[in-house]
Amino acid sequence: MILLSCKRLLALTAIFLACYLIAPSYLNAKALEKEWTLIRGIASEIAIGADGSVVAVDNSANVYKFEPNKKDWISIGKSIKRVAIDSNGKIWGIDKSGTLRTYTGTNWQPVGQGAQELIAGPNNIIYVVTNTGNVASYNSQTQKWTNENYKALKLAIDGKENLWRIAENGDIARKLDDAWIGVIGKAQDITADQDGRIFIAGQDNRLYEWQEGTASWKTYPQIAARSITANAGQIWRTNESGKIFAIGLSTPSQQEGISQGERGDGAVNPANIADTSDIIFERVPDNTLLSDLSIGADGSVFGLNSSGEIRRWSNTEQRFNIFPGQVNQLIVQDNGLPLSIGTQGNLIEHDGEAWRSINLNLSLIDIALSANNQVLAINNKNQIAKLSERRTSFSLLPQRGQKIAAQKNGEFWAIDSMKRLFKCDVQGLCTRQSINAADIAIGPAGSVFIIDTNANLRQYNPDDKSFEIIRQGDTARVAVGPQDRPWILNNNGLVLQSGYFERDESGDRRLALKTEATEEITQAKNNNNTGIQITQSISFTAVNIPTSAGGVNLGSGMSDITSGFDDIVIATGFDDSPCHDGTGRNWVYNPVSRNFSHLEYLKRANLFVGISVNDLVRGSVNGDKPPSSPSPAITSFIGEWLRLCGIQSNLLTYKSSVFTNPSIETTQNFDGAVMASPLDDDQLPDIDIAADGTIANIAPANELEIFQAEKADDVSFFDQLEFMRVGIGKDKYDLWVVSTTYNVYEFVSSSDRFELRSHNADDKAQDIGVGHDGTVFIVNTSGVLKKWDPATKRFVRTNKNGVTRVAVDSRGNPIVANFPSSQTVYFGK
Repeated sequence: MILLSCKRLLALTAIFLACYLIAPSYLNAKALEKEWTLIRGIASEIAIGADGSVVAVDNSANVYKFEPNKKDWISIGKSIKRVAIDSNGKIWGIDKSGTLRTYTGTNWQPVGQGAQELIAGPNNIIYVVTNTGNVASYNSQTQKWTNENYKALKLAIDGKENLWRIAENGDIARKLDDAWIGVIGKAQDITADQDGRIFIAGQDNRLYEWQEGTASWKTYPQIAARSITANAGQIWRTNESGKIFAIGLSTPSQQEGISQGERGDGAVNPANIADTSDIIFERVPDNTLLSDLSIGADGSVFGLNSSGEIRRWSNTEQRFNIFPGQVNQLIVQDNGLPLSIGTQGNLIEHDGEAWRSINLNLSLIDIALSANNQVLAINNKNQIAKLSERRTSFSLLPQRGQKIAAQKNGEFWAIDSMKRLFKCDVQGLCTRQSINAADIAIGPAGSVFIIDTNANLRQYNPDDKSFEIIRQGDTARVAVGPQDRPWILNNNGLVLQSGYFERDESGDRRLALKTEATEEITQAKNNNNTGIQITQSISFTAVNIPTSAGGVNLGSGMSDITSGFDDIVIATGFDDSPCHDGTGRNWVYNPVSRNFSHLEYLKRANLFVGISVNDLVRGSVNGDKPPSSPSPAITSFIGEWLRLCGIQSNLLTYKSSVFTNPSIETTQNFDGAVMASPLDDDQLPDIDIAADGTIANIAPANELEIFQAEKADDVSFFDQLEFMRVGIGKDKYDLWVVSTTYNVYEFVSSSDRFELRSHNADDKAQDIGVGHDGTVFIVNTSGVLKKWDPATKRFVRTNKNGVTRVAVDSRGNPIVANFPSSQTVYFGK
């Protein structure tokens, strides 16, 4: 009996040891509290696959895959804001425009639109939270969508395939059978591992683990977590500043020499790793005198002279070049573009094409960039404000100041009117420091440099909270660039550097030339700070398109609407993912009966957009007269056809009954009607027609082409901008466009160039329409319909909002819709 008991005890011990050795290390609560590895990088989003693969998204929407053997990240894409990895190891993502994509190994293939969050579930299912908050599931094997009939902000699936969700207000619930059961607590992120353990990042940025037995959350108060993900025996998390930590790794991944402290946050970009070598200043070989200096994380160096005129440093030319604009103060965003305070105290931003004024009801004296490009500002009353993401509203913080500098973790430093120096936390609670200061700057890796009231340059030591003198006297301004290397201005305004920053300067000259058109904005008063909005009222009649494509499923619903020759209105869309041949749906509007009729003779061609035009010579395949039904008869037609069942499309034309050929009907082989090369990946097709028959359409490489339909081989191209949407009115000179940065431009024939018309941030547009009478409407990026007032040269709001598409008929009446979410078209008059 005793011997047997010993054997059983040994057996049980062996089983216990085997389980302990096989189980991932993070199963131990003590490990969760201590055994985290700092991973090189800054991330806003991380995903782990069942095979242990890891992908992450940084704050600039660049995507990386982790290579544990190399202890480094490899770039696999850009413009992606959310990622997931399915059970087969396939990477999925959502781009900035809300398009769901899957990574093929070389590119990101689109699957559907309207997504804002996703997780990968079992059995080839991808769960997506749409831009309306509804949840839809996509079967990647059958390529079918299903509406799940519930809402969520975040989702997770545990080891028993039970769904967990976070609501918009942070409430947590799990699905048992067909019912959602709420659990205590609030969260901003949630994840589940293969063993069924549930972790959340609480709204207090702390890590919690679900305890099934007590139906409560175990807290790890020392572990910061803004986002959290678990799988394959690993947990990865980010803290408030985006630093990455992992547990359960098979190999260590922190590189030698990367500091975990305040001076080096271990970012993927080498610019975010502090160079701790000696700081030695030398004069730059340019005698330009400046009064202020700013450097971006990309190495862009900007300065202001005593008049506020902007200068930009060129490594190649070893001098400061003129950059259009005159401002009171300037800082450089992470993308190398300036953000400024105009001469009237208003906030001015550069979007890569032009200066534009932001509608912010504050008169500013200083600004700084914090985490995720959030702006901290000081107004003319010395109040410190934290601006909203769109920079159009603000909340005041308790501290006052005259100068401000911010760190990437959200903390900031301020100098008040008495030159007192304060170090402040994220909430704005501040502690006075031991010295007074005249200027301050913080580098990408967190190094803090100040100029004291005796013109000495000092560097803050976070270990003993001291300020070490770096340069004795003769220092008026300081700016800090990549690897936290400072540049300074001496008391005479001459520039001294402690290291040059390598960067691609090939686009600098072109950017300056484009900016000349909006130089005056930096000196103009912002007239929109009064809060008064003039609104033009328009009466609309709603007409529903008779389609089963409900719009709740991604990749389904309507895509575009046009008003073409003879005011014929054509709507295009899909009743399934556009990557299936023959799923197109195309309609024509009958103004007499006031309804839409399906164009059966188009044989369900996959068209992104189509427009009625006058007679064509090219493109005729079969037949010599147009179908008379449905009414009105379309004489000729141009469309963007999804030829290869991918994101690319071809410009397609037809005359008469081109699509009635039986062989074409069954194969959708329209080669005889194709007349243009396919658009590039991610390009959004658009076409419009002028009153004189001129066709304008978006061409490959984001160029714009115009031609007469009956002379389609005589094409003129524009490439001054990267074009996204187009509208054309009276003739080929009445041309309006939206660029890929959502700016609105009008073509001015006298100068033979496009001039910016969207001077205010509220005028950035997602679509534009121009009537044959010259009337111009836009839908701004907030979904508001606005009309161009040629007298005041500005866009005026209308009473219509919640739309995405606009067309304009020959009388100047707008036709709008909220595609793809709705099938209702609104006709204005």
